[in-house]
Amino acid sequence: MRHSHAEVKRRFAVSAFFVLLFSIVAPTLVSATALSLYWRGGDNSSSQFENPSNWLTSWPGGPVDTEGPVGGDDTVRFMDSHSGATLAGKNVWIKSNANVNGVVIHQNMTGTILLGTGALTVGWNGVRMGNGTLIGGRSTDSVAVRGGFTQTGGTVRMGGTLTVSGSFVVTGASTAFTSTGTVVLDGGNQNLNAQYRASFKNFTAASTGTITLLSDVSAITGILQINTGATVALDSYNIFATGATFINYGTLTEGTGMLRHSSSTVKITNSAYTETSSFTTGDAVYFTVTDSDENIDGTAADTLAVTVTLGSGDSETVTLTETSKTSGVFRGSILSATQLNEAAIVQDNGYLETASNTTISLRYTDAQDSVDTDSDSAGLVLASSSTTATSTSGQSGGGRRGGGGGSTVTSGTTGATQASGESAAEGGALPEVRGNLAVVINGKTVVMRDVPVTQWYAPFVLALVQSGVINGYRDAAGNPTGEFKPGNSVTYAEIAKMAVEAAGLAPLNKTPDTRSARGQWSAGYIAALEDVGVSVFTSPSLNVNAPAPRGAVLQIILETYGQTIPDARGGVYSDVATDIPHAGAIESATEAGIVSGDDGRSTFRPNAPINRAETSKIVRNAMLKLGE
Repeated sequence: MRHSHAEVKRRFAVSAFFVLLFSIVAPTLVSATALSLYWRGGDNSSSQFENPSNWLTSWPGGPVDTEGPVGGDDTVRFMDSHSGATLAGKNVWIKSNANVNGVVIHQNMTGTILLGTGALTVGWNGVRMGNGTLIGGRSTDSVAVRGGFTQTGGTVRMGGTLTVSGSFVVTGASTAFTSTGTVVLDGGNQNLNAQYRASFKNFTAASTGTITLLSDVSAITGILQINTGATVALDSYNIFATGATFINYGTLTEGTGMLRHSSSTVKITNSAYTETSSFTTGDAVYFTVTDSDENIDGTAADTLAVTVTLGSGDSETVTLTETSKTSGVFRGSILSATQLNEAAIVQDNGYLETASNTTISLRYTDAQDSVDTDSDSAGLVLASSSTTATSTSGQSGGGRRGGGGGSTVTSGTTGATQASGESAAEGGALPEVRGNLAVVINGKTVVMRDVPVTQWYAPFVLALVQSGVINGYRDAAGNPTGEFKPGNSVTYAEIAKMAVEAAGLAPLNKTPDTRSARGQWSAGYIAALEDVGVSVFTSPSLNVNAPAPRGAVLQIILETYGQTIPDARGGVYSDVATDIPHAGAIESATEAGIVSGDDGRSTFRPNAPINRAETSKIVRNAMLKLGE
């Protein structure tokens, strides 16, 4: 039946209305013209991807598509030719920028797909490859896959950049994947299953979520980089990146798996972190361990615990702190002392004790990678009698030392210089038991067995205990252990407590904004400093259990006392530039007489960790200089 011209116009208008309505209410739906297109270039004597006559809209037999893969909606499939001959020896050339929704390379294909002068962009259907060869050999070649990349056969050789937003899977006994450019995973939560048939030059984790390994990654030779906000979870699998450069701005979660990386280096150094072969008792001994794969948290400075031993028997655990959030260089220090009574030497008491000339040794082994190890050693000699101070504890029968239990602890000139004139200011002779500081805590006398009264920091420890600022370590029952651990690094939590107590503030019964302090013993102290506006605690992501650098300690103390810190002027210390963190606090504390920098040098080491002995002096000086 034929319709009048007017009726045809009415029906066309109604159809146009519904087409317009559908485009308004459902704009995100895939175009109805999205097709699966099948390659027939072998039959058409043409190798060009963009040639519409090389594509069929159904398999086998046609018809031939009139447009080819355009618009990014089509999924292209590389099959046998409909005559039965495979695509063996046939090349598929992509000579312009190709945009498709998916690429399927079937197991029957034996030809080669080459990126010529164009790039390949693939949508949500991703890439599935069962055979054949995909080559983007130039450094400028680019393949971007919004979905996943799954290769169960065939060969891939990429010289440019392959970006995948879904899972990356390379499996199958006949599979080979080689990237001499860069592979980027930039989706949300993604899986990485590369088995032993994939090798990478550069690999970048740019995900906004977690990239979880489902197999070992057998070879990364150039750069392994984790971008800010990304997490790589190894679980029980390994990444073999020996010789590669590891850069981490995000998070590496090792589990029982590991990152096998370049060998570490260990150095025993002086305060300027110059390798040194000899120390005198009383000196602080400094250590540097360079192990970039221990930079597991690129958002904060990591810590590393190492064991330092003396040939004469003492053994001490020293906590090293990363010099920056991403450096992979860890540094720390411990004090040394002469302990003439060998029976009084206590391991892990916070300083290296010896009764004779001996050797300091640090042997470091990566906790995850037992083949990654290095060591260093240096000599430790007793300070000469002309530069030592001796403390004796008299027994019955006058001032002579009686038999049994007596000890003599000596310190070198470094400690004596630091305490110059200040022992008398704190009240003269110090209370002692067998040469160690005796203090009263909760009405009971406690002997601080790791604080010899001859050490330069002993007067400050006594003053802080008497002021209620510190009371040493306690056991699980809350009883004092008699340990101060002077060589241990001070954490943000510990300096928060000391600052609050020294300034006469009180911990607050509220949840702190700093997440790492919640549920911790330090929560009330952190909340108190947040309340008075101490700037160091304005970052919710701060790890309060990490060692605090020297500059931050001064910033916390000065601001707790309500000091206004001016901009730094420069010229006070050679290693404190005006643009480094806490430079103004360092200069202000120096001007106030709270600190004076390294003995005999023009340096302060603003980013180095600070031990408990040094902090005791700083806090006590602040109480004297700034307290009312």
